[in-house]
Amino acid sequence: MPVVNIRISALRRPLAAAASAALISVIGSIPAANATTTPAIWHEVFQATLPYSNTLVSVEATSQTDQWAVGVADSGAPRAYAVHWTGTVWKVMPFHDRTFVPVSVRASSAHNVWVFGSDGTHALEALRWDGTHWLPALPIPAGAPDNPVVLGPTDVWLSYFATWTRARGWTTTSWHWDGQEWHTYTLPMLSTDMGVAGSSDQNLWAAGLTTTSSNRNALGHLATYRWNGHAWHRIRLPRAFLVRDPELAASASGETWIVAGGSKHVHGHAVVLYRGASTWHQLEERRLSSLPAPVGYPEAPDGLNGIRLGLNLYWPGIGPVEWSPVGCSHALYASIGPSMMDGVPRTHGVLLAAACQQGSHGTIEGAIMISKPR
Repeated sequence: MPVVNIRISALRRPLAAAASAALISVIGSIPAANATTTPAIWHEVFQATLPYSNTLVSVEATSQTDQWAVGVADSGAPRAYAVHWTGTVWKVMPFHDRTFVPVSVRASSAHNVWVFGSDGTHALEALRWDGTHWLPALPIPAGAPDNPVVLGPTDVWLSYFATWTRARGWTTTSWHWDGQEWHTYTLPMLSTDMGVAGSSDQNLWAAGLTTTSSNRNALGHLATYRWNGHAWHRIRLPRAFLVRDPELAASASGETWIVAGGSKHVHGHAVVLYRGASTWHQLEERRLSSLPAPVGYPEAPDGLNGIRLGLNLYWPGIGPVEWSPVGCSHALYASIGPSMMDGVPRTHGVLLAAACQQGSHGTIEGAIMISKPR
């Protein structure tokens, strides 16, 4: 077996790892369909055959028969493209605007696909696929389009960065598209890349950190909010003392996860929380015994009670966290971002957008990989 080199083209903030006290209950009692102890190994399912080196940076799956990814040229040239799985074949689809540079792709259905990025003037915008063709570009607010939440054609959320003032402390702003205009909502917490996640208006969450320190890396407590269709309301969970602000992820199947780093005074493991039908649970500390610190990668629910924690760690919904290798012909390139992975609803499968180098001096080809327990 060749040695696999993981090369990161864009590092994200590390996640300091530790454990906290149990929050509501433990996940050990949650049933997992088709649970297995066989490692979920990555397998390549698509490779872009293009005349230039390129990397896929984001992937989205609305179902087993409708999946998307977006890629960019490694040279910096405006040669972006989309890839669409129709259920039978992966189809490469260039964008009509050759200056468009995608950052992420998110969708609520096969007829409502949003690609977020920027145009040739670096103005942020979203391209939308209605199932047949691309709609005109929609300007989006200045912020971070790498972690949007798309719930419907008239229901889209963007997370903005947190700001600090002496008068108010930390506040984080989110933008909501209602089909006509963008509205802002501000929450009293520190949150960055993974501020909002959900699968519907009845399952939309925001999470962050409450702290009196102006330091973005300060210790603080978990703050969780839920959207009721009109406003955000604080959900009181038992206190969890965190090293950095938490990250949120949600599956189209409805599961929602929070991954955070606990206090250094506890045992050096991550805090992993899960919400299924109605209750938040905590992944038992004993199941995190193989989880190294720091994590440093986003998480991706597998759509069936399991979760992938970065590229190499997977919990299938029962048993211990597993180590699963990443396969590539020579070297794997990954642009680390919140949308680099996505679970295929109700399958235990997770997709990865990345690139593989073909030989020691070969081209770098955008690749889509899938991991799924056998």
